[in-house]
Amino acid sequence: MRSLLALALMMVVTVVGCAAPTVGSYPDSDRKAPKRSQSADDDDDSAAADDDDDTTGTTPKAPVTPNTPAVAGSSLTIASTGGGTGDVTCNGGPCTGTYPNGSSVTLAATPKSGSIFAGWTGGGCTGSAPCTYTVTGGAAPSANFETLAGNWVGTYTNTRPNGNCTFKNSGALTQTIAGTPGSFTTAASAINGLEIRNLNGCGLVDSRAGQSPASAATINETTVTGNWNVQIEGINGTLGLPFTATIKGNKMTGTWTCANCTGGFDVTKQ
Repeated sequence: MRSLLALALMMVVTVVGCAAPTVGSYPDSDRKAPKRSQSADDDDDSAAADDDDDTTGTTPKAPVTPNTPAVAGSSLTIASTGGGTGDVTCNGGPCTGTYPNGSSVTLAATPKSGSIFAGWTGGGCTGSAPCTYTVTGGAAPSANFETLAGNWVGTYTNTRPNGNCTFKNSGALTQTIAGTPGSFTTAASAINGLEIRNLNGCGLVDSRAGQSPASAATINETTVTGNWNVQIEGINGTLGLPFTATIKGNKMTGTWTCANCTGGFDVTKQ
């Protein structure tokens, strides 16, 4: 009987020893954290990714280009003076746009029909040939176009046979051109040095002046063709001086087209 009682007490003790502890007595190391939701884990992962990548969501900056100062330039205005007309080119084309200061521009002038290019004025350009002008921002050269109309003054020589004699005329000459393109006239308005010789022996008698009335002139660009029927002072009859001449700038150079005539003339527009 005592043996049975002792066995029963041992069982009671064993059962009591296996009972759960009271609430709040769990050790901290055994406490389980509440389970998080999937969305919270995703948020944490995103936050971790943001911490790892500092460039996420940032727009890269464009490289900085240094400022290049603008080059100062000038537009060219080529003024036209005189009573004629013509065109001016810059480097072979129209004088338009802006040219950098310090650059070189080649200026060339071409007169229109009935005009001449008498030359450049200002800007370091002279004469009538193409000019290289350095752009400075200041006043550009002016182109002097003049009409053919007016007085052309210079000298002449005219050697010609007459019978057994040779007349050697030479001296001063003034050619006067009048009118407008398509209807110009020309005249030897003043000419001297015309020889008077005795045909019997060809001795020189005198040297006289003369002039011719205006007659039609044919003008083709820079070529002038005409004829002067010169009336010599104190002599009946006229002396024919047909010619062809070439204009270059404000100068005209002519040659005689009469039979057996030699010589010519050089005159400048006044």
